[in-house]
Amino acid sequence: MIDKPVIFKPPWSDADTVQAELLLSDIARNALMSRSGTYIGDGLDNRELLVGTKPKMIYIQRSVEVASGTKGGLFAISIAEAVSYVPGVGIVSDAVKSFDADGVTIGTNVNINESGTEYAFFAIG
Repeated sequence: MIDKPVIFKPPWSDADTVQAELLLSDIARNALMSRSGTYIGDGLDNRELLVGTKPKMIYIQRSVEVASGTKGGLFAISIAEAVSYVPGVGIVSDAVKSFDADGVTIGTNVNINESGTEYAFFAIG
């Protein structure tokens, strides 16, 4: 079987795309750890979300639908700084603010921290 190259084209700039491709290849090459879990949003700014390792990537999914009829989802990667992207919306602010030694710091964006809403996450680091 001949391996086919995988083309990764996220919706941000070409420079960030190169960094994201390097990150994904680093994840695959080094067999980095993955962690998953759930939490309840509290709506407070600068909340620490502990995942047990320093993630390079995290995906966060709401347990309930938003007004658009979807459960949404937020994909964040650590390039030079935290970049958070919501499919169908684009890059969002006040979401994943930083990638820390044992998790991430999140803001008040309702896609990841609406008070009383349950979220699931999957982190690789």
